[in-house]
Amino acid sequence: MGRWKEQSTKRLKSFFLDCLGLLVKATTLDTFREVLQHILIVALSPNEGRDKDGHEVPMEASLNFFSKKFENNVLGGESDSQY
Repeated sequence: MGRWKEQSTKRLKSFFLDCLGLLVKATTLDTFREVLQHILIVALSPNEGRDKDGHEVPMEASLNFFSKKFENNVLGGESDSQY
């Protein structure tokens, strides 16, 4: 279990560092706010997926936002698609 936790922590750290990279690359204040809002939603959300009524929770929409940004190689690195 310790190894799983270590790998999970590394993925989480990598995810948030990539998100911070999006903040740094933001060219407008609106883009910066949008990325920051999605970062905070992911960081503070207690759950992901869908609620009991089958509606997408805000965290899931934010993760999809980041997946699209990372798939499009916005950061200029190689696409990892680990999120």
